[in-house]
Amino acid sequence: MMLKVLLLFILLIAGIVLGPMLAGQSGLRPDPDR
Repeated sequence: MMLKVLLLFILLIAGIVLGPMLAGQSGLRPDPDR
C-alpha cells in the first residue's frame, strides 16, 4: 500500500518537473490553462 502511494507521488513530482521542461523544449507554454 505504502509503495503504491510513494510511486504515485514520484510520478506526480516527475510530471510537474518534466512537463514544463518538455513543453519549453517544444516551444509551447508550460501552462496553457493559466
